[in-house]
Amino acid sequence: MHTPLSAHHLAEVLPGSWVVKATNMKMWLDGRRRDPILRYSIAQTAPLVFNESVEFVQADGKPSTVTGKSREIAGEFVWHGSGILRVVAGRWQATGSCHGGDAIVIRYRRTPLVPSGLSVLVREGAVVEELRAEVAHHAHDLGLGLEDFATLNWHLEQV
Repeated sequence: MHTPLSAHHLAEVLPGSWVVKATNMKMWLDGRRRDPILRYSIAQTAPLVFNESVEFVQADGKPSTVTGKSREIAGEFVWHGSGILRVVAGRWQATGSCHGGDAIVIRYRRTPLVPSGLSVLVREGAVVEELRAEVAHHAHDLGLGLEDFATLNWHLEQV
């Protein structure tokens, strides 16, 4: 059985800015939002809490940002939005990383307002050659089954 990344490892690799390179999440595939960049910083170390912002461009070309905090609880992270999104919660795990921590896989668990899904993130500015092949080759180590891999859309720039 695959073990997700530990909170200690995540505290080392996750802070910074990340670009979604592959996903099966409708919110990034339906054309209403594009060019997502996720930014993480450590708000607290015990328990681990990340400040999180998601920047994207709306269909009308206007930039938008969603902010919140993700707190480690029982081996996964629980995200709560800020402001009017405070009542919205999401659950996620970082299931694996490769390329020295420059690529990471996030699995989102279904909650009442957030669908389940997967995203492959690459650190902003990192050059990761042959990402799709690398993820396919190391799918099990990244917490992905064959069905998971088959659902990923790798052509976000064309959406």
